[in-house]
Amino acid sequence: MKKILIILMTVLALTVFTACESKEVEIAEETTVVTSEKTDTFKGTGYTLVVDSEKWVFDSENKNAEDDALFLYTNDMISLFKVKMTEMDGKKVFDMSIFDGEFRKLYEEKDKSYYLGGEVISVNGYDCFKGRFSAVELVADEVVLYNQYVILNGDIMYNFICMSSEQMFDAVCSDFEEVLDSISFE
Repeated sequence: MKKILIILMTVLALTVFTACESKEVEIAEETTVVTSEKTDTFKGTGYTLVVDSEKWVFDSENKNAEDDALFLYTNDMISLFKVKMTEMDGKKVFDMSIFDGEFRKLYEEKDKSYYLGGEVISVNGYDCFKGRFSAVELVADEVVLYNQYVILNGDIMYNFICMSSEQMFDAVCSDFEEVLDSISFE
């Protein structure tokens, strides 16, 4: 079931990338995870996150080739977050709220996937568009919620996608936002 949800989330996220008419960033060959007692420092392609290792575990086996990172939530079998990056090819975004209109257009005709709205927030000093979505998981017809956080840094659009069941969503996203608040860029 987790693999199906990962595939579903990848398809939905790729739809957003296609709408931005950008190209994917080459993912680093190796990522670095430095472990301490309760936290891991994860160094991805151009960014660093501090992850509570009691809540999240890095999953290199199940991540897709276009993902820079995939972390599974330790307290729930289907919750996860992933990181994707897209080159903006020189396109400039001066107002992060533009993503609200883009997401709204993309999802108004989708079956079983819905854009629920979004807002511009600040994440560790960076402007971030936070969009909320729902989807019906294809096999079990279970409703899955996810937030997509878009941060632009230089010519790269970073997409952080946090996904969970309706029942666990608020707790999982709260734990994920703690991770996201630790972000730093090279």
